[in-house]
Amino acid sequence: MVRRERPRKTAACWAVDMRPRRIQKGISTEQMADRLRCADAKHVCSIETRYCSITMEKAIRGAYTLEALIVELEGVGGAIVVPFDLETLSKPALRSDNMRPGEAAWVVLEELKEAVASVQNLQAAISGGDRKAIVGIVEQVMCDPAHANHLLMAAVNAMDPTILVEATVNHGRKLVRKGFAPFFMTRPLDAA
Repeated sequence: MVRRERPRKTAACWAVDMRPRRIQKGISTEQMADRLRCADAKHVCSIETRYCSITMEKAIRGAYTLEALIVELEGVGGAIVVPFDLETLSKPALRSDNMRPGEAAWVVLEELKEAVASVQNLQAAISGGDRKAIVGIVEQVMCDPAHANHLLMAAVNAMDPTILVEATVNHGRKLVRKGFAPFFMTRPLDAA
């Protein structure tokens, strides 16, 4: 069977990781067809093998089913579709990104305490194959402290933009003395 080439009105959007996520969750193609509101399991297989593109509606439905979905828009690149509650978006933020260095330092301290407490459970989660627990621990150990560090970095930069540059250079020297390549050797350091 020869596939007829029709000109597209819009660029094609492809589901990049739907099949491995679906299999990991133990969801059958029939169940996925119901959740995506596809005609049948064959349509899901066509989307997963990139024989058929995916609409944004189906990508969002897939993200709610699979917790996230990576899609690729032809000619543009990839994106992650992550579901979230629109009601929480309209609520005012609890913390502002415009903090003073001392306030941001306390946020860093609290996040690091939570990270230390959480990382102790990592080995048990890995041994038990509990992916949901691993994701939660990695969020606590890496994502939360990274955001807190970003708040501190923004506060310090607002105070004096040369401090972070000098601290980064000093840290690079320390890494070189220990035999490591500084992280900014692969990523250019922004000058103040």
